[in-house]
Amino acid sequence: MTTYRFTANDLSRLLLAIDSKIDSETKKPVLMVIIGGAAILLAHNPFGATKDIDTLSDISPLRDAYEKAKKETGIDALLERVTVADYPYEYETRLEIQTIPGLKNIKIYIPEKHDLALMKAVRGDENDVDGIIRIHQASVLDPAILISRFCNEMGHVLGDPRRLQFNFLNIIERLFGAEVLKEAETALTPSRRSPLQ
Repeated sequence: MTTYRFTANDLSRLLLAIDSKIDSETKKPVLMVIIGGAAILLAHNPFGATKDIDTLSDISPLRDAYEKAKKETGIDALLERVTVADYPYEYETRLEIQTIPGLKNIKIYIPEKHDLALMKAVRGDENDVDGIIRIHQASVLDPAILISRFCNEMGHVLGDPRRLQFNFLNIIERLFGAEVLKEAETALTPSRRSPLQ
């Protein structure tokens, strides 16, 4: 079983150490879109832990700085580019800048909270559901936005559509209860009709 041991403070310290080791005279700011548990900790709910920092960005410009920062801080959280991720079509237009005081050479973006929740909903394991609940506890998610984006911006997601729908409806029910679950089922298009019906 994986142990999630890196806190929001750990991640910030590691990112600041990486930032300090980038040659700012010759490089433009390195852009990072951070997703997953690290995004939840840094931007939405600092209570919890993760094992890594997942990003959708090319991190090759950070590789040397990252290795040095790990040794300096003792924080060996894995920093890796995710090559396969499912996200709403328009998520890039809603990315939010994440401010960490002291960062000079790295510019961090985090998916908007509803987009991040939908990205976590695709796999739908208990850790992902817990992450979505933690987002919701810190800043209430709007069920209408979740339902709209699921119906209109997640049609490209690979895998069994019935499983994806089941995961989504499970999350809707856990966050908002049976009444909103019925609204979500009604809103789904015929191709995404509930496997529970």
